[in-house]
Amino acid sequence: MHFTSTLVTFLGFSSGILGYKFTAFSGRDCTGDAKDVNVWDNTCRDQNIPATQSFRILNLGGNLQKADFYDVGNCVGSARRIWWADGRENAFQVGKCITLGYSARAFGSRSG
Repeated sequence: MHFTSTLVTFLGFSSGILGYKFTAFSGRDCTGDAKDVNVWDNTCRDQNIPATQSFRILNLGGNLQKADFYDVGNCVGSARRIWWADGRENAFQVGKCITLGYSARAFGSRSG
């Protein structure tokens, strides 16, 4: 019984620890060069990422996490686009390809 409750607790926390993950594409409509990018919950990812024109979602973030996309090389200032990263928004779902209309250069995750 103790093992089961510990496992359930761990799994509950681990889903929010991972953050959201996507494949970033250099072209529109998920074409061009591709690279998988993981944005840990409550962090900014601005290193080792390509200029992103479109992306395909691989994993969702934790509960109440938002995905912020910036056209500058850091997560300072206003994001160009914000989605709920936890699956509550139809536009941001696993498997969907989203074309941005600009080049994103940094990605944030924050609690909503």
